[in-house]
Amino acid sequence: MGKQKKSRTDKKSNFAVIEIGGLEPVLENSTMDYLTTWWDEAHEHYEPPVNLDHLTRLLRVNAHHESAIHCKRNTVLAGYIAPAAVARKVMSAVAFDYILYGNAYLRIVPDRAGRPVRLDHLHARTMRRAKERGRYHQVLPTETIKFAEGEVIHVSMYAPESSVYGLPEYLGALSSVLLNEQGTLFRRKYYVNGAHMGFILHTAGDIDDDTMDIIEDRLKDTKGVGNFRNLMIHTDSGEDKVTLIPVGDFAKDDFEKIKNISRDDIISAHRVPPQILAVLTDNKLPTTGDLDKVVDLYHKNVVRPIQLDLMDEINQYLPDGSKVDFEPYDLGADNEDDTPE
Repeated sequence: MGKQKKSRTDKKSNFAVIEIGGLEPVLENSTMDYLTTWWDEAHEHYEPPVNLDHLTRLLRVNAHHESAIHCKRNTVLAGYIAPAAVARKVMSAVAFDYILYGNAYLRIVPDRAGRPVRLDHLHARTMRRAKERGRYHQVLPTETIKFAEGEVIHVSMYAPESSVYGLPEYLGALSSVLLNEQGTLFRRKYYVNGAHMGFILHTAGDIDDDTMDIIEDRLKDTKGVGNFRNLMIHTDSGEDKVTLIPVGDFAKDDFEKIKNISRDDIISAHRVPPQILAVLTDNKLPTTGDLDKVVDLYHKNVVRPIQLDLMDEINQYLPDGSKVDFEPYDLGADNEDDTPE
């Protein structure tokens, strides 16, 4: 004789409340707490405050983050007057490293008399400062190249956390960069899942066991394994009813808010006007007059200081006649060039 199946309605109904998550201090456990330079005794060089490989990978996780860096590099390079010693391609790579990593490196190639004749770009991701000031190592997968003292020019953004390396200006927006990516990945999983069964199913009253088994089986067969879970609650008291409580409603999530807020944080950290990045503000683009003012202010307050930093550091190693220079942006000159005859 088979074992008799116990009816769900024979059990006494119990109700439990579970609290998920506690108070989390917002000023602790921040990634900014670990920004420090440390000495690598085994390899005889200083490690930078942030993992440069991580900054490299983060470049591709968010469209606005990458676009802002490329845009800033292009505007810095727009007025570049290239001497024979520093090719435009070299300065392009230097400006990109400076904006992305907060550090840029060039190798001095001298003539037989020891005078600089050419500057070559060294990838900032691979460069490390040795113990002696003015000496640098290039850490490659197969070897480590140790440069002589004074052979490398190091251009760095000032960072109070380190006297050895610079730090990029956008570090405060890294959480927003990652949040923007996670919002996109979550939405992609939502679409793959099909968003069919994101709900709580509440049943009440006298429902026989066979019907309950059928309902449970149907819930288990829904698609999207690993992305969404559904919960069924049955209470023995009350009138007979079935209630569907959506918790994964496509129309009610905060995806758009998350994307817009994190996007604004990223753009603000890079200090690139959204109009230049072709980002619509309030679903409209500014008029030409407003855009001219924005571009002019952007060049004066953001682009020109970067150009001056590069000029000040690099030119002290170059002889007269070979120094790098940038033409200051002149909005009036551009308007005159565009005026039809």
